[in-house]
Amino acid sequence: MTAPIAESSKGLSSRGKQRWLNRQELLSLVGLLLVGLLLRLYHSAEPSLWLDELWSVYLTRLPVDQMLNLVKQVDLHPPLYYFILRGLAPLGQSELILRLTSTLFDLMALLPLYLLARRLAGSRTAWLACSLFTISSLHVLYAQNVRMYTLLATLLLCSYVLFWQLVSEPKPARWVFGAYLLVNVLTLYLNNFTGLFLANQGLILLVLFRTRRNFLRMGLLWAILGLIYLPWLATLLTQYGNNNIFHTPSLFELLDSFASFGGADHVNGPLHFNLLVVEQPWLVLGMVILTIAGLRRLATRKPERAFLLLFWLVPLLIAWSLSQIKPVYADRAFMASSFPFFIILASAFNDFDFRRIWVNWKSLTFEKGLILVGGGLLIWLAGLSLWVLLVGGGYIRHDVRGLTLEAARQLADSPGEQAYLLFTAFAGAPPPLFDYYAPAGARGVEYGFPSEVEQRLSKGPGRVCGVFTALGSTFNEPEKQRDPQVQTAKLQEWLAARPTTRLIFEGRFPDDTLQLRCWQF
Repeated sequence: MTAPIAESSKGLSSRGKQRWLNRQELLSLVGLLLVGLLLRLYHSAEPSLWLDELWSVYLTRLPVDQMLNLVKQVDLHPPLYYFILRGLAPLGQSELILRLTSTLFDLMALLPLYLLARRLAGSRTAWLACSLFTISSLHVLYAQNVRMYTLLATLLLCSYVLFWQLVSEPKPARWVFGAYLLVNVLTLYLNNFTGLFLANQGLILLVLFRTRRNFLRMGLLWAILGLIYLPWLATLLTQYGNNNIFHTPSLFELLDSFASFGGADHVNGPLHFNLLVVEQPWLVLGMVILTIAGLRRLATRKPERAFLLLFWLVPLLIAWSLSQIKPVYADRAFMASSFPFFIILASAFNDFDFRRIWVNWKSLTFEKGLILVGGGLLIWLAGLSLWVLLVGGGYIRHDVRGLTLEAARQLADSPGEQAYLLFTAFAGAPPPLFDYYAPAGARGVEYGFPSEVEQRLSKGPGRVCGVFTALGSTFNEPEKQRDPQVQTAKLQEWLAARPTTRLIFEGRFPDDTLQLRCWQF
């Protein structure tokens, strides 16, 4: 792509002169907002908090100095999200309230997504893209997750909307400059992967908008952002050096991430979430058809098409490439890349005349037939998603939340109020995290299987549960008392020494990487 594209960008703003919403658009967006809210709230309060969610809540309960010290030493992200949770703590600490923040952050993306899609590809594409976002299993999943990913995705989407205005319009409004700085400062202190998205914007500038005015404008803004982020830079390097929880992703895992709307959690360990799009290969075929058709429909809008492709593909590709040297591949941090993908998919129907085809099937060409097939597969995806959500109990299933919830039920009926939950996957976690897994009346919810717990349980009848994983030890010295393999072995030895022990429950994760077992003794 050469300089003429940059020159042609001078007229891009004329395509999107309608900057705000009319009444019909506003009402339609409110309708999608209500549908999205209902989908995201359904079953949101039922699964118990899981690994990373517990960590988020635990940090917010610490004094600020201790929280910041832990974030700098063992966390992988800046502290902004934890400060937000602290500020919202007076509203309540139930699972529903905690997850509601992520739900609202996610749905805030509807407006900027509509405005960006309308500007780049037209109103029809904007409605279809917003509809795909509303029912996306990826977004419903993380809207029910006490983590920063939905807020990060929404803020990054706003960043790209503002960036487009800055580089495509000769004289953007003054507020756009301030809004761009504010949005990106928030994202920089929300997640360390933000820098890859800013690098991607630099690539877009070089490829599409190479003008002296844009270089000066964006160079100044990025310099200001660099100065604001400078105090955290040393901590970022420390966190990067201490990171040892990721593995080197394969090419298949990269393609899997793209297929899952740019951010499925399938790479970081065995606790993946079984997104529907990955479970159903025919749905992947439908997306391939619509992706090709959407890119063809955008052929007359070359800068817009290139912008969407670079936004969708490059940030995650950079992270994957860096992870071949030092693994840092956390693809759920790239959920913002799902937005341009929605726009590309929806663009397949840009000039599709449904009425004409319905009246006269002879007007149906081979290409439009393929688009109908792809659209039919996406409708299947929507129907299957709703079926799983309404009948199957939600997208969050077969994972650690469901198993620990079942463990809580088993422990609640423990005779003699002697109950214990061993959770081997949380290597090195502080004990207070497990307060959330303790049912009323249960005792001894601690990490590992120390002698104090063994002595307490040995006094009388009770129940003990263990959530086990196929993960190997994360410690270099297996003799350490907090090593999960050592603790699991101690629990098994104790159970074997009690002749009256009886296995009363066993549940398994589908691929056998996670299992729950409960015994009565």
